[in-house]
Amino acid sequence: MDKRKSRRIAFRAALRVTAPVLWGYLAIGITFGCMLYVQTGHGWPVAMMMSLLLYAGAMQFAAVPLIAQGAPLGQIALLTLLVNARHMVYGLSLFDTFARCGKMGKLYAIFGLTDEAYALHTGVPPPPGADPGRFTLWITVLCQSYWVIGGITGNVIASMVRFDPRGIEFTLTALFLVILHGQWQQFGAKLPFAVGLDAGIAAIALVGSGNMLLVAVAIVLCMMVALRAKLSAKTEEGP
Repeated sequence: MDKRKSRRIAFRAALRVTAPVLWGYLAIGITFGCMLYVQTGHGWPVAMMMSLLLYAGAMQFAAVPLIAQGAPLGQIALLTLLVNARHMVYGLSLFDTFARCGKMGKLYAIFGLTDEAYALHTGVPPPPGADPGRFTLWITVLCQSYWVIGGITGNVIASMVRFDPRGIEFTLTALFLVILHGQWQQFGAKLPFAVGLDAGIAAIALVGSGNMLLVAVAIVLCMMVALRAKLSAKTEEGP
């Protein structure tokens, strides 16, 4: 199979598997764009640049009131590091996946890693005939494109009409549920799902819902290492 055909297959496959992310990111991006305009008065170029260069999901929302208050850039950068520190934990499992993207592609894939992209990278293998590296890159590019378009759209809407975005943030939760359902159906071993649920409950009990994410990730990491042999056996057995 020639390279052009394998790349076309990779793009079409990535477009298909990122469809749930499209609707989730558009809705959340629109909310971000509206909030940015309403609270800071910044127009769509700022929304676009933040989504291109920061691209940090929840941190972009957190950055809006900080910008409105005139917070120092160093404070925003530190908060961004803390909020997204979880990527340094679960991103370790994607070294081999990103390596197939080439040197520059690997750097972009690392930069563009989000929770939703991680779920797709780990849960959806490249289809037969697709260029694996291009498939991985297209997932990242498309996910960020959806987010950028949503941010610009929301900012433009807020500058033209009155818009109350409260409640729309639940679409992100709905997006996670759609991806979770797909992974539940695909994987035979259900133990990782139980570990994740128990880790979340334990983290909330220990430190509260506001600070539970890093604690939950740490618990999951320890449990998955401890149960590695059992999980490997379950995977070999299949569904």
